Order: sequence, then C-alpha cells, then structure tokens
Amino acid sequence: MNYRTEAPDLTVLNADGFQMPSEVESASSSCAEEFSQFAAGVAARINTPLAIVSCWLQLLGSDNAANFALAEKLRLVKHEADRIAETTSQLLAFAVQAPPRNERLDVAWLIGELSRVSSVRCRRKGVKVTTDMASDLPAVFGDENQLRQALDALAQHSEAALGKGCTLEIILRRAASGIEVILQDDGPTIPADRLCGLFAPFAPTRVSQYDGLSLAIAHAIVRNHRGKITAASDATPLTQFVVSLPSHE
Repeated sequence: MNYRTEAPDLTVLNADGFQMPSEVESASSSCAEEFSQFAAGVAARINTPLAIVSCWLQLLGSDNAANFALAEKLRLVKHEADRIAETTSQLLAFAVQAPPRNERLDVAWLIGELSRVSSVRCRRKGVKVTTDMASDLPAVFGDENQLRQALDALAQHSEAALGKGCTLEIILRRAASGIEVILQDDGPTIPADRLCGLFAPFAPTRVSQYDGLSLAIAHAIVRNHRGKITAASDATPLTQFVVSLPSHE
C-alpha cells in the first residue's frame, strides 16, 4: 500500500451529517499542567492508606485460607484495592514526568519491537499487524523507554477496538521536520464526540467510557520530546494516530 508524503485528509461526520474537522489536537498544555498538580495531590493522599488496606487484606486472606468463602471475598476486595492502586500509579506517572533523556534513537528498531509485541497480543484475536518502514530517516534523539510507552499506549488503544479480520498497520516515514510514526487501522471509527477530547485525562475511547490516563500520558511524553500527536477517523473506515517527532539534522 502506498502512502502520500503528507497525512491523508480524513473527515468525520456528526449525527446530522455535517463535516467536522479531520485532525484533532490533544488537550491544551495549561489544562494538562493543572490536572498534573491535582493528580499529584490526590495520589499522595491515597497511596499510603491504600497500601495499608491492601496489606491487611492480604494478611487476612492468609489467616483465613481455610475458610474458602471468606478468603475469596477478601481476595476480591484486595483485587479492587489493587485497581485503585493502579489508577493512583497512573496519576503519579502523569503528574511527575521525568525529563526525557536525549539519546540518539534507533527508531526502526523501536517500531520493529512495537510491531512484534502488538502482533503477539493480536494473534488470538485474528487481527493482522503489518509494518511499512522507510530507510532514509533523519536522526532523532529522545528517551527510548518513554517513547516506547507512548507508542504502545496508542497501539493498545487501537487493538482494543479491532476484531477478527481487521488490520493494524504501523508506518514509519520521513516528514518535513523529522519523522512520523502512523498507527492506522480499519476497525470501527472513533465517534466524533470522543475524537475531540481523546487525549484528555480519563477520556472515553472507541470501546469504553473510561480509558484512564494512558493516552494522556502518551501525549505528554510526545510533547516533552517537542513532538505532537494527532488523531483522525473517517467513515471508510480508517483511523489513524500520527506521532510527529523533530529531527536533529
């Protein structure tokens, strides 16, 4: 499949059939900063008592292992407590973002790893994962672990919406100011009312009313690398995430 040098002009239609903007920028920096301060405060207050609750639940479960019914109830309560802990961990990751390291990246290797991991996850669902990587790429510097986290969050968001027979294509190409990583799939489109706020904290996605902070963290990581993420979805169906990163040539 051939792709144009610039991202395709995609559009979405609202319920009344009016054309809406095709590419949607993520949440503003000012809103993200305000939420970061709020998130750090909430996570700090919750973490310590939650750790104590989780510890006691584990001890009670061990002490009452012979009472299967009670032990099972304690296990379920601890599971829910651990889910809260996961959310607070996401809050801290969003609020306290370490500055990215400035190292030369092997972007082709990074995309190869992303494709391999995504393929393993998609195999059981009958979803095909393909790659299309250019060879004449400019030098890009950044933090490999952080960018891997951001790209994987985008991949998992796409994977969650795809079913048997769908394809997720990961494209790496040169752009005017650096490189672009495009995650493109032929699954269900993102509803227009969700597309506009897709990268906001706890925004709904294609498949859920709640997505946590994974896409908001991905946006923050790319922004800290002086790049940007855009999302587009049309009625073909075709859905794209485009991650643009500047080169250092």
